[in-house]
Amino acid sequence: RAFVKGLDEEFESVKAQDTFASAIQIGDPVSIDRAIMALKATDGIVEEATEEELMDAAALADRTGMFNCPHTGVALAALIKLREKGVIAPSDRTVVVSTAHGLKF
Repeated sequence: RAFVKGLDEEFESVKAQDTFASAIQIGDPVSIDRAIMALKATDGIVEEATEEELMDAAALADRTGMFNCPHTGVALAALIKLREKGVIAPSDRTVVVSTAHGLKF
């Protein structure tokens, strides 16, 4: 929401909603100032994913032999959405770091 508003307004915390991606279920991040600074310094972007999108992306990855966690599903869903929007070009090299194995969940 802060990204959509332009990052220059005062950050407003929210009540975190339930999600399969529990490690990133954060409504009031303690490092928000550093995150905003990094986004501005790198001309970064933010994308969100619904529960359905994260599960679909994780299932798609599972079919390739990856057995990933829901958090990686969020990253993969964002990758898919950004690719579909043309933000990430077909010729761009993109890396998604998976930080946990699906067996943990």
